Amino acid sequence: MLVAGGMRFRVHRAILAANSPYFRALFTNGMKETDEETIELPGVDPSILEMVLNYMYMRSIVINLDNVFTLLTHADNFFVSGLVEKCSEFLRSNLSSTNCVSILKFAQSYYKTDVEAAARG
Repeated sequence: MLVAGGMRFRVHRAILAANSPYFRALFTNGMKETDEETIELPGVDPSILEMVLNYMYMRSIVINLDNVFTLLTHADNFFVSGLVEKCSEFLRSNLSSTNCVSILKFAQSYYKTDVEAAARG
């Protein structure tokens, strides 16, 4: 059971470990979470966690300009590389004159050099 923002998510450790080096390490490195039934994820937006989990289980996700920055941040923190790439691809393909500076700054802060290069034009 994962808990974020008071919301509880029933998950399978094998699915999480197969999709995320973060969770694999959490479950196999002898940390206290290795044997716990419920794992609290402080500071994690529950709606975004739900999207990350849906991606891990179903490989489907709806990315838009309202969620891409938070989604990419969480996917990067959990090392869900496929989702990070999908978010990066979304940012590259949705660059415009009104958002290129904010996307550039975001890309720089997360070392997404491909997105940064696209934002630079």
